[in-house]
Amino acid sequence: MEENMTTTNNFEYFAYDDLKIFYRKEGSGKPIIFLHNGGNSHIIWNRQLDYFSGSHTCYAFDLPGYGMSVNTNARFPLELYTSFLDEFITSRKLAPVTLVGNCVGSATALTYAMKKPQNVDKLILFNVLTKATVWDGFWGIFFKLTAPAPSLRPLLRKAFGNWIIPKLVANFSVATQFGNRGHRDPEFVKELKKLYGQKGQLGALIDILTDIESFVPMDNFLIPQKFPETLVIWGEKNRILPLKSGQKLCAKLKPHRLEVIKGGGHVVMHQLHQEVNALMKIA
Repeated sequence: MEENMTTTNNFEYFAYDDLKIFYRKEGSGKPIIFLHNGGNSHIIWNRQLDYFSGSHTCYAFDLPGYGMSVNTNARFPLELYTSFLDEFITSRKLAPVTLVGNCVGSATALTYAMKKPQNVDKLILFNVLTKATVWDGFWGIFFKLTAPAPSLRPLLRKAFGNWIIPKLVANFSVATQFGNRGHRDPEFVKELKKLYGQKGQLGALIDILTDIESFVPMDNFLIPQKFPETLVIWGEKNRILPLKSGQKLCAKLKPHRLEVIKGGGHVVMHQLHQEVNALMKIA
C-alpha cells in the first residue's frame, strides 16, 4: 500500500488495495476526516471545510465507489470502508482524529470507533445508516422486497451494477435528500445529479443493499464509558433515514448528544450549514 498525490485543486489520493481513494485536503491544525453518504461525494462538506479549515486540517473523502473514487470493478462492503480508513489514519499518524460522517459515512465512522476507540477523538454522526434506520425510508422498499431471498442481492449487483442510473431516478434521488428549510444551491444540486450519472455509482449503492447485515451491530450498540464523545445530528425531514428511526437508534446507542435540525433533510450540512457548524463546535 502506498500513498500518492494529485497536482490540482488541493486533491490527493490514497492508494489502497488497487483503489485510488481521492480526498480534498484543506487547512492546518488538529485533523478532521469527513465521510459522505452513498451516492454523493465530498462536496456535501464544502461549507464545513470552508468553516473549519481555518483551525483544522480537513480531509474530505470521495468514498470508494463514488465521485472521483468511482470504480466499476471493485466491491464496496462496510469492511472495506473501515479498513481503508484505518490504514489512512495509521499511515498519516492522525490518531486521535475527529470523524464526521453522513449516512454510510456515519456508519463507517461509528463502526471504526467501535473497533478502535483509542484512535478517535470525537464522533459527529449525521443521519446514521443502519439496517433499522433505512428500513422505513424511501429506499427501504428495496431492502424489504429482497429480505425473503437475500441471496438475490448479489445477483442484482451482477446484473445492474454497471448500469448508469436513469436521469429521472437520479433527479428523484437528489430531490429526496433535501428538507423543507434552508438554501438549495442550484450548482450543488447540479453536481449531485452529475454524480448519479456516473457509471459505477449504482453498483456501489447496491453493495450497501448486499452488505446490509454488516450494519446490524450498530443497531445493538450501547456506547460504553471511555468511548469518544459522540454527537448525533438528524434532519427532522429526512426522507432517506426518517427521524423516528434515528430516535429509536439513539435510544439504544445513547450518544452524548442528539441534535435534531428543524426542517433539515439528508444533506442538512449543506442546506442549513450555519446551524450545523455552530452545533459541531470542534475544538
